[in-house]
Amino acid sequence: VFSDIVIEPGIKDVNYEKLKPNMRQNSSLRRVLSHFGLAWVCKHYNYRRRIRAYFEKLDSKYKFSENDVYIFHDIESANEFIRIFPFQNTMLVYHQQGSLYNEWKSFNSYELGLFQRYLNRYSVEAYNSAAVLGFPSFGAKESLLESEPDLKKSLREREIAVLYNGFTRANDYLKNYSKDLDSIIAELQNFEGIVFCTVSALNEAKGVERIPQYLAQIKRQHSLKWVIVGNGIKAEELQTEIAKNGLSENTIWQKAPLPHDEILRIFLITDFYIMFHKFSIFDYSTIEAMAYGNIPILTPVGGNKEVIFDNNGLFVEEFNNSDGFENYFSSIDIPSIKRRNQEIQETRFSNFAFLKRYSDLILQMRGGKI
Repeated sequence: VFSDIVIEPGIKDVNYEKLKPNMRQNSSLRRVLSHFGLAWVCKHYNYRRRIRAYFEKLDSKYKFSENDVYIFHDIESANEFIRIFPFQNTMLVYHQQGSLYNEWKSFNSYELGLFQRYLNRYSVEAYNSAAVLGFPSFGAKESLLESEPDLKKSLREREIAVLYNGFTRANDYLKNYSKDLDSIIAELQNFEGIVFCTVSALNEAKGVERIPQYLAQIKRQHSLKWVIVGNGIKAEELQTEIAKNGLSENTIWQKAPLPHDEILRIFLITDFYIMFHKFSIFDYSTIEAMAYGNIPILTPVGGNKEVIFDNNGLFVEEFNNSDGFENYFSSIDIPSIKRRNQEIQETRFSNFAFLKRYSDLILQMRGGKI
């Protein structure tokens, strides 16, 4: 069940069940209201009412019952569904980058204490209501508690299920590229240095603006290129940092979105996937990059700590010091480490491994073992 489609077992054609959209507001009024916590609370209440109405509409057709297992991937769906249908076999898998408020704030540049308190209370209700609480990594729970210490009382003693996301590399490759990808490939085609890659929304959580300082240190010893795919509220700061650190000629920045297949094609022609998250639950782009042979260079936060464990990458804490990279780079065989990352990704973080974890947990829930 999604907000715009419902996929039924054995049916190839999906059914379209639209969640009613928000009423349009005057843009200038919306800008004014966006700086008031009460306005955001009211907006969220409205969203919750629409979700409940949507589930009631679906129930009239699909007849939800106690015999089924219900897995939710967002707090609002879990809370509103369980309020209407207090079934036992419910699981919430929490994917947000830290608390709900923390994620909201990463896309906004101001504090709203009222909205924060409201979202925290609402989140605690969801954590307590679901029979099983899951995360896409152990670090995701850690990130949540770091971003919102007030939630520790609710979560500290709670058992969790860890359900890593999965990705499986395609065996065939694009034969036709967009002009944007063609330009990137052309610039890298005859380049013989080290190629770094970053794919990310440029927001507070991702910390991409911290990378130029580090790459500037590496540039002193190596010829390098840095491919960035992404845009966001930190774009201007990132641009300033690139110029300040003398990386303008080394950077290939694709701000407009690229099709997913084209991003995967970029991973195939780059060497190191570099991300300096301030907090991270389990970065999906990281395992995609690993699948295509990229070596991860990450900050040791959240789920990042669960993808580098066999000398297959590097953790960075000091952004003005690249000695760790020099030591690592001089001690490894790049092709073999690229293959190691592909093997780790295929074994631990594939689609099959992902589905197997969910399948095992569902069977345990149905058997009354959870």
